[in-house]
Amino acid sequence: MGLFDRINRGLGGLIGAVDTETVRIGRAARAELLEVVPLGTSVRHGDGVAERVCEFLVEVTVEDAAPYRVRVRQRMAQVFLERPLPRDMSVVAAWVHPRDPRRVALDFDAPPPRPRAAPHLSAA
Repeated sequence: MGLFDRINRGLGGLIGAVDTETVRIGRAARAELLEVVPLGTSVRHGDGVAERVCEFLVEVTVEDAAPYRVRVRQRMAQVFLERPLPRDMSVVAAWVHPRDPRRVALDFDAPPPRPRAAPHLSAA
């Protein structure tokens, strides 16, 4: 990753931009929203919907892997923050970077997949 890529990724994180590399090359996952903390930054593109940068605590489940928790900074439509999230939005689709599982991009528009959990080892 070059210098300009690192700068661009850092600035994107400040304004809650989706990690486009993770979306492009990532593994499909399911993310349960455990906590949503709105931060101070709001973004509006033209006449579009106002979005607020939030920090999400999510539990990520990827096919054949144990679930894990990670914090994600990303924008969410302001309208969803004005009241409790509907039950059907507590689990969303996500993408996980193949080389860095802490890089997660949330996808509020796609239906969440149902990944197969890692097999449990039983004590003999």
